[in-house]
Amino acid sequence: MVKRIFNHENTIYLLLLPSLAGLALFFLVPFGISMFYASIDNVVSRQFVGLTNLVNTWNNQAFRLAVRNTLTFMGVSIPLNMILALALALVLSPIGPRVRRVLMVFFILPLVIPSGSMVFFWRALIAVNGMFNRMFFVYDGTAMPTDWLNSPHALWFVIGIFIWKNVGFNMI
Repeated sequence: MVKRIFNHENTIYLLLLPSLAGLALFFLVPFGISMFYASIDNVVSRQFVGLTNLVNTWNNQAFRLAVRNTLTFMGVSIPLNMILALALALVLSPIGPRVRRVLMVFFILPLVIPSGSMVFFWRALIAVNGMFNRMFFVYDGTAMPTDWLNSPHALWFVIGIFIWKNVGFNMI
């Protein structure tokens, strides 16, 4: 009996069982539940509405703006991050090992800064009363303070922050 359970053919399935159970538990079951909820009107009455919820979501202007911003963010930040990381790596390559290590630590430092601290840092720079607005008031007394995160330039600030935080990791 023991030989039949642990032969070569059954061993493969026994070794695959934990992975398949994890796939089912953490991906397939939640995906099925999400598809069920997407096809009903609400969780109380559970009236089947088919693809109506998905069509309504697609026709929502806020959703379309989010999709456009996400695609712009990915299309700009990922290639730019890779190009800058490669350029930095090529610039640091011929430098001596001691100086290179110091510079690598300098570039990897944003990755280890806690997110909460990073929020305070960037808020101090780009908030309405932040450093960027103060610089504009010093050089141009007529400028009005700008809320950069509620402006058309917000996406570019987010891309810059993403690159600042991740370029060091990709460089190394």
